[in-house]
Amino acid sequence: MPQFEQWDIVTGVGLTALGVAAGRALETERPDHLVSDPYAAAFVAAADPPVPVPQRLADTARMSDVARDVWTSLAQYLGVRSRFFDRFLMTAAAGGVRQVVVTAAGLDTRAFRLDWPPGTELFEIDQPRVLAFKDGVLDRLGARPRCARHPVRADLRGDWPTALRDAGFDPDRTTAWLAEGLLPFRPTRSPPRTGGTCTV
Repeated sequence: MPQFEQWDIVTGVGLTALGVAAGRALETERPDHLVSDPYAAAFVAAADPPVPVPQRLADTARMSDVARDVWTSLAQYLGVRSRFFDRFLMTAAAGGVRQVVVTAAGLDTRAFRLDWPPGTELFEIDQPRVLAFKDGVLDRLGARPRCARHPVRADLRGDWPTALRDAGFDPDRTTAWLAEGLLPFRPTRSPPRTGGTCTV
């Protein structure tokens, strides 16, 4: 079995997940926000990143003009991106899809913040230490998922399809796949065959 570099939320690719959470936290504070993630700021507060990561809009006021502009632009971009994918998943659910896979889930909280229909099964794939950090923060907040959530602790460079099936994934069910922000880091590879697939 190949050995891959592992990371947590403040190292390697895991640090990008923290940056995305920070962007969602900033977007959530805007009066006309496109997405509201009540857990994003808590992730940033619980981490100890090696570089400054804002938790609130007020934090950006203490940054340089360049850094403030970068975080402002990132938050706006993530607001649009998150809103688009939220609508994609809710449209799929409204169409009867009850199985969802979020690849490279990072600090994604859609299992907790979207209104899923009864019977929805949502699988989150990511590194073990990334999911452990997320679960720890959410547990301390008393957060409860709004669907049947299945963390899948697997490396997407390895045999993640087996880990996904072991977690209860049914390859014969129609599935909505989400690969938000993953493709720039991932070589081309098709997902496991399913009874029907809609992917973004």
